[in-house]
Amino acid sequence: MPFRSDTGRQTVVLYGAQLASMALNFAFTIVVGRAMSQDDFGVFSFCVFSIVIFAGYLFEFGVFSAGARLLAIAADRAEERRLLGALAVTGLGIAVAFAITVALLGPAVDAALARFGYGDTSVAQILVVVAPLAMGVPLQLLVEQACLGTNRIGALAALRLALPVSSISIVAVLVVLTGGLSARAGVAAYLGGLLVSATVVGLWLGPSFAVRREDFARIGGAVREFGFDLYLGRIVSIMSVRLDQLLIPYFVGPKRFGAYSIAQRISEPVSGLARAMATTRFKAFATEPEVNLGLVRWNIALLAAGSTALATAGPWVIVIAFQGKFHNALPLLFPFAIAALFAGLLQPYNIFLTARGAGRSLRDLALVIGVLNLVGLFVFTRRYGLAGAAWFAVASMAVNFVLHLYAYRRLLRQSGPSEIAASS
Repeated sequence: MPFRSDTGRQTVVLYGAQLASMALNFAFTIVVGRAMSQDDFGVFSFCVFSIVIFAGYLFEFGVFSAGARLLAIAADRAEERRLLGALAVTGLGIAVAFAITVALLGPAVDAALARFGYGDTSVAQILVVVAPLAMGVPLQLLVEQACLGTNRIGALAALRLALPVSSISIVAVLVVLTGGLSARAGVAAYLGGLLVSATVVGLWLGPSFAVRREDFARIGGAVREFGFDLYLGRIVSIMSVRLDQLLIPYFVGPKRFGAYSIAQRISEPVSGLARAMATTRFKAFATEPEVNLGLVRWNIALLAAGSTALATAGPWVIVIAFQGKFHNALPLLFPFAIAALFAGLLQPYNIFLTARGAGRSLRDLALVIGVLNLVGLFVFTRRYGLAGAAWFAVASMAVNFVLHLYAYRRLLRQSGPSEIAASS
């Protein structure tokens, strides 16, 4: 992948933004982790990642995935802008429904925690207060998919940077106004950053609200044709991969979840490069016959280097950054490095299958991984705690990669030149 090519330049821009974003996110994590007690940080992580973000995976319904493909094959800029407007209207309705759901989840989550002996977390109070800000979760996904479909990689890079900048800015204001930082304030800052960033970048894409009835009809038809299958595959895949964020708090308590969350976030840059590189090819993948072999080779080389760096330097980062906290996260970094390697290897094939509208294949693949993760995480987390969950992630991601490669090769066997041309 020569970096003077369009793909190379876009990858540099997007991954550079993602690296800066990850650095800023890590700075946000350090600020919040130091300002809160370790118990409060666990509650913050539980509310954001185990509840709000996890539930947010359900609130897409195939609309945004279908919209991304429609944008990728739009005939001209006028059609693209109308589709963006129709997606924005639909997405706003989904976001409002999600905010109401988050508010309603609060009491149910508190009741469940109390039943299992974790009744002092006040999760309901936090979720009810931050529910309006939770609208940013589905809106962020909408904007990301819109950037993919329009190949607006610069806008996607801006979104990556805007998210942590907004969150850090809100934290700074809250600390100045209140003199401290509670778990509720941390959750509000994180979700507020999502909402502000998604709104600003979404408007930057230039949607036209002079939409026609047929624009909504096209989105609905695409959802029925392949979008809902993509949605089912996405939610099963993501929720099964993120099932650890429910089972770990269940088995070890929300307050100990912070160490796992720290190790997981430190490992994200490894697979992030692969995701960035594949993301820049989404629009091209919608019509290209296969994944370029040069892209695959670059992906392997960069992932190997990143995984090695994480395994060797990651422990020093935790020790220096958190000054005595989260030592129980150190043994998790090596398995997370291997899991991140496999997670990165599957990215080109996942993006290719998504761009080609292979919803049924992704759905079936996700169901297999979902069953594997449900059984495996239950057994290994219950038996071995945080370490068991981390090492099971290695096995799960390895199987996930193999299944993606199989689905990709099967699609190539089934697709001829005429079918590829017809999809463009």
